[in-house]
Amino acid sequence: SINFIQNGKLLNFDKNDILKEKYLENYPKLEEWSFIEKRLLYLIKNYILENFEEIKITNKLKNEIDEIYLKSYEDIFIIIFYLKELGILYSLDLIYDEHCVFSNYINKNFNT
Repeated sequence: SINFIQNGKLLNFDKNDILKEKYLENYPKLEEWSFIEKRLLYLIKNYILENFEEIKITNKLKNEIDEIYLKSYEDIFIIIFYLKELGILYSLDLIYDEHCVFSNYINKNFNT
């Protein structure tokens, strides 16, 4: 469990069965929960813990320090699904690929 404060509100990075069920219901392709969980923990530890105010996620090559660069649409899906479920603020600046199921899912469900 990892806790931090965003905009004066305590947020908790905690794994639970409800989150597991939501991932498995919404994942654009079949994966084992153990894969999703390992990848999510990796992404949190290596990208999210450094960005506390507003998380900016991109797959465009830039030189902006305050952005999280992720090349894989699957990784982008994993992390933004989690952020959205926890109510953590994030913004997206993505190039979409109509041939990728994760890209299509992100564009349809997280680009509001």
